[in-house]
Amino acid sequence: MASRRNETEGVYFRSNRLFAVNHDWYFATREGENKGPFKDRNQAELALAAFIARCISEGDSHSVATRNGDGNEVLNDMVEEARDLMQIIQSHGITRACVWAYDRIRSLRGAGHKTRHPLRRIAVIEHLLNSH
Repeated sequence: MASRRNETEGVYFRSNRLFAVNHDWYFATREGENKGPFKDRNQAELALAAFIARCISEGDSHSVATRNGDGNEVLNDMVEEARDLMQIIQSHGITRACVWAYDRIRSLRGAGHKTRHPLRRIAVIEHLLNSH
């Protein structure tokens, strides 16, 4: 098995991070911590994307799968949007981030937009704004 960047050679167990217990949804971190509960899979996935983006923006590359590492294209796209929004919040503040988010959502909803998974990207932007 190929190693992820910054990972030593060895055998690593990789699995889907999302799981349900008694109708509640959770996600697991690489350190074995479970985050949740969330009311549905969608909310758990949004929280996971936000969690991964936070780890990346804080420089904690050990806690997250790299863009090429987890093979989940939709999640990678959501993390990309979340990371962009978090960077704007950190560098310019929440007011500027809200303006950026409004413009970005309008762009994603635009006719003929070529971005992959626009609805999931919009959902993670809205999730992050609601959590601030």
